[in-house]
Amino acid sequence: MNDELIVKAITKAIQYNSKFFAYRHPNSENIEFGAECDTTHQNINQFIIVPFDINNDKYPTCTIFQDLNAEEYLSTKASLNTATRNISTLTATEDEYLKTLNNTIQDIKNKILDKVVLSNTFIYKHNMNAEDFAKLFIRITKVYKSAFVFLYHTNDTGYWIGATPEKLLSVDNGHIETMALAGTKRIDAKAQWTNKEYEEQKFVSDYICNILTKFQINYRKSPIYNKEAGTIQHLCNDISADNVDSKIIPNLLIQLHPTPAVAGTPQNLAIEYIKKTEKHERSYYSGFIGIKQNNNKEDYFVNLRCMQFDKSNVCIYVGGGITSKSIPENEWQELLNKSNTLKSLIDKFE
Repeated sequence: MNDELIVKAITKAIQYNSKFFAYRHPNSENIEFGAECDTTHQNINQFIIVPFDINNDKYPTCTIFQDLNAEEYLSTKASLNTATRNISTLTATEDEYLKTLNNTIQDIKNKILDKVVLSNTFIYKHNMNAEDFAKLFIRITKVYKSAFVFLYHTNDTGYWIGATPEKLLSVDNGHIETMALAGTKRIDAKAQWTNKEYEEQKFVSDYICNILTKFQINYRKSPIYNKEAGTIQHLCNDISADNVDSKIIPNLLIQLHPTPAVAGTPQNLAIEYIKKTEKHERSYYSGFIGIKQNNNKEDYFVNLRCMQFDKSNVCIYVGGGITSKSIPENEWQELLNKSNTLKSLIDKFE
């Protein structure tokens, strides 16, 4: 589907506040657009949005049905949806974040938990219009070729756009794939991976493999490698298995989410620590996005490298894994590196 058509469809969808999605799979040229307008939803693709905390009723799981593709949507008269969701502007300053990190590292050394992922938000004013955001989506697909790139809107979630490098789970006729991804450094960095980053990634790998073992899934795990995402890279293992019963997939997803890559370990302690420590609410950041196609193929990606926007503000969400070996100033710089990769793309429209 050509870029011009997608830009027109997204622009119209934003102007009318329609319930819609657009996405592009990793290393693909095809962009999929879908708008919901019907109540029957017969044999059509679904775009599923799951929050970080699935037990928080304030942020419900949402589904967007692909009643219309881009061409159909553009040829259909849209009704203006007047409901709007303004984004939160809560954010921690550098001093506040560094103070929190020092306390967190001490808590980890005191064995309160093993690892926790702490995030922050960066809020910016913008002067972008609907077409600008549509073109931003296209630009992100060009820059993040190996990522899952997405844009969506519902009344419950508001507008989100991003490019996540992390697959939570793919399912295709009994074959499943996932990955253990953690640790971050710039691609052009000369420094080698440290023990802290290898330890951080091992928490994720061990967690996923333990869950698969719990489900009696005979999995395969690749050697660890560097996975690139724009200007930064991560440590990663690919994990796969065959002949997996489709009936266990919903429960498997619930058990996998949230992994130590976005929460920490032990899982329950990390989630509670995040909720009492972070200044902002994560809402759909570090939740996951699901694509369910009518051919029974399913793909789920963690909602990372993302930002939420409204008519006036852009809120970029970024996080980093904290262990006993973390250095607060380095962790803050990692957040800046991650946020700047998206901010630099927005700046081109200002």
